Amino acid sequence: MGYILYRIETYGIKNISNLVVFDFASNTVAKGNNKKLSNVKAIYGTNGTGKSAFINSVEIYKELNLDPNYLKQNENIRKINKIINKNKREFYFSIIYGVKDGKKVNVYKHQIEIKMKNDIPYISKEILSVLKDKTINGVYQDIYKAIDGNLELYINEYRGINALIYDKTKNILLGSTLSSLCFSHILAPVVYDIIMDNKINVITEIKSKLLIAILTNNHFTSEITLFLDERDIHNERDLLDIKEYEYNMKNRINVNEDIVSKNRIEEYRKSVKKLYKFIKVFKEDLIDIKIEEREDERNFYCTKKMIYKDYEIDSDYESNGIQKMMKIFSLIEDVTKGKIVFIDELDNNINGVYLNKIIDYLNGLGKGYLCFTCHNLFPMKCLYKYTNSIDFIGETGKVVSWKKNGNYRPYEKYPEGMIIDSPFNIESFDFISVFESEV
Repeated sequence: MGYILYRIETYGIKNISNLVVFDFASNTVAKGNNKKLSNVKAIYGTNGTGKSAFINSVEIYKELNLDPNYLKQNENIRKINKIINKNKREFYFSIIYGVKDGKKVNVYKHQIEIKMKNDIPYISKEILSVLKDKTINGVYQDIYKAIDGNLELYINEYRGINALIYDKTKNILLGSTLSSLCFSHILAPVVYDIIMDNKINVITEIKSKLLIAILTNNHFTSEITLFLDERDIHNERDLLDIKEYEYNMKNRINVNEDIVSKNRIEEYRKSVKKLYKFIKVFKEDLIDIKIEEREDERNFYCTKKMIYKDYEIDSDYESNGIQKMMKIFSLIEDVTKGKIVFIDELDNNINGVYLNKIIDYLNGLGKGYLCFTCHNLFPMKCLYKYTNSIDFIGETGKVVSWKKNGNYRPYEKYPEGMIIDSPFNIESFDFISVFESEV
């Protein structure tokens, strides 16, 4: 099942107080060939304009869509209270994506809104709809809508599926999205019964259009991967968030110890061999990466040693640059496999020339999407020729997309303050009053 990411709209996290819109593909849904214009999007902006807040928004959306208990956990309630925009006190997220079915593309729009009541977040709105037009700005037909916990299903299903879903989700949609309930103890028996009673083995054979839409939305969300920059750690609670993130990266390669399920260990060993080949592109003197394993009843706990001609070193003592390459290795692999990857501060600790080579590769051969925030101007040099590949978040929160314009280049215009809402009103002599005058 292949996906096309069309658009994300959001507001309400950190300093994003007004709606921001990011387009990833053409607004027109073409028949036959709906190839996305670019596999990579870079988001630029001065410090504090909302780049990391956007990645945080995607993270919250994913958690809401996959974890029915997300809003019931105290640490998540505290986190949302901390990062929700203090003026809006509500969070909105909308995503439009296409599902490729041969030459046909079915386009869905999923919206979630969170509001606060006595500092407790609740889901005030969730809507899943399907496009009935040729452009994503056109008409949508609602599949289901939950407003303040009241569910309406707009597809009349056979065998009482609607009645089952109404019954199983009664009084719980303020704390959980319908999508997240698909594989929970609430709706999983319903899905299981439909599949088993009809001897169905694959989702594409399910006759229920409603279940297909819900399960598709759930699967699409599971294809999203995120990496948040550790420099955003501000307190002990955030440190726990990072540890939780690393745990959720189970069966994947991290800088420190990797937790690998026993039934995935061979796959993991192959991935480490691929990691060695990846790192060797940047460090020719690397001879091998050796895995040291210990195990319990369910998992292997693996550390990696970097082997050089005259010495070996634990991976967590490698240079910051090599560690960053190790962190993004699995994410780059995800893009090549068709997943949708969001990375905060991708350029941190990566040489700009190396970064451009990776971006060029993903734009040419990646099957998924990479969206990253960035300060380094180097990526602009290989992305400016693509539509929807460079966005700027301005000082007022306005999002400006770079459009090819003759011989103009974004890496020249941006630092000159020639991008709308990004004036860079600063000169070198502004620092004289700071460092060369008496306090």
